Amino acid sequence: MKEERLVAIIKKTAEEAAEHSATKTLLKFQKGNLVKDKKRSTFNKTESLLYNYPKFKEIIKEREALLNDGAIFIPQGKSADIVRYSSQSRGSKELDDIIKVNHDAYEQSLERTKRSVKLIDDALRKIAWDQYYQIIPEKYFEGKTHEQIAELFNKDISTITRNKSRLVNELKIILFSDEAITELFT
Repeated sequence: MKEERLVAIIKKTAEEAAEHSATKTLLKFQKGNLVKDKKRSTFNKTESLLYNYPKFKEIIKEREALLNDGAIFIPQGKSADIVRYSSQSRGSKELDDIIKVNHDAYEQSLERTKRSVKLIDDALRKIAWDQYYQIIPEKYFEGKTHEQIAELFNKDISTITRNKSRLVNELKIILFSDEAITELFT
């Protein structure tokens, strides 16, 4: 009976941790306009990824640091069951199981973010040879205006705008190939 109760506690804690993590991730994606929306074009999605790329890299660093601090995976609150079980000789094992489940869920979320950043990195490498490539980091990562970028390149704004759009179109084909093809035929 105690084991069933403990399993229920572990399951509930894991579900709460997963829901909390999913909610936070969804909110970040919504703020960054990364939630899938059929009305948004692959061009817009690519731009959203580029604008948020530096944030993704920061999140990876933060989450890796938090993974080294096991305290964040200890269940919050003062559940009488956890206190009772943890005070028994076997209790620390059950608490360790809860911590491991929470840790694993967090680690999986981190790995998804890392895979997404790697996809963006790979796509950027494929266009890095382009003479106007530097427009992408200047515009999306540094937040510079077209006017500021035009000064850097000693070109007019229309040249910068045209080449930025061309490069984003190349990236969208790499990042969203299936959707981009569908867009072409609809």
